[in-house]
Amino acid sequence: MDAERIIDECSAPTAMETGQAQADPPELVDAIDHLGAGRLEEALAGAMPHAAATQDGLRIDAIRLCAMASARLGRWAESQRYWHALCDEEPSAFNALQTGCCCAMTGDTARGEEWIAWARERNATSREMPDPQIVTSFISALTQSGQAARAMPYLEQMRALYTGLGCTDATTLFARRVPLFGTFLQNSLPIVCAVLGQEEGRAWYAAMLPHLDGPGNETLGAWLDENFANMASATPASA
Repeated sequence: MDAERIIDECSAPTAMETGQAQADPPELVDAIDHLGAGRLEEALAGAMPHAAATQDGLRIDAIRLCAMASARLGRWAESQRYWHALCDEEPSAFNALQTGCCCAMTGDTARGEEWIAWARERNATSREMPDPQIVTSFISALTQSGQAARAMPYLEQMRALYTGLGCTDATTLFARRVPLFGTFLQNSLPIVCAVLGQEEGRAWYAAMLPHLDGPGNETLGAWLDENFANMASATPASA
């Protein structure tokens, strides 16, 4: 899972924002320009004084800018505080997801897991994004923060999506908003091998075979042969 996506998502519009056509508060125009140009310190400095404004729209947008800028600066504890404050103002699945990912990046994984559970519960009603997007974003945060083992239960949930469907057809997966099978395999491989090693890692993927249809079996079998070829070559020949 691409960990850099965490930072990218911090700059993505929320479902709430997408439905709004309100003009940017004039007090934040410069900060918004700075953020768009990658001048993150300037964006943060311009937005921060308005994060406690009495005017709701100004305050909320300022907090959002602070959350985005501090995340892109890699200041995760600071960003987490702003995302948390934003979630208090706008209790959306997106804001909860960002709060949970920032918690993971600071090492507060248990708290992050609580936020992710809340984000998924909220998202089941609001349908802001595919549920797997929440899961893979949290996996990214866990792996980038050096907690690959904590990511395994979430990878197992992703694996269960494919075995539950029983197929890896791209059209079927797209219709159900599930990542392409090849994307899942390649992005999960470094995590699985780091945690389980080569032999157990191969077995982890091979456990999917009985649950997939013919094309899925062929795809996974070929991928296993390609990515675990060293195991086959290392196997002693029979006497």
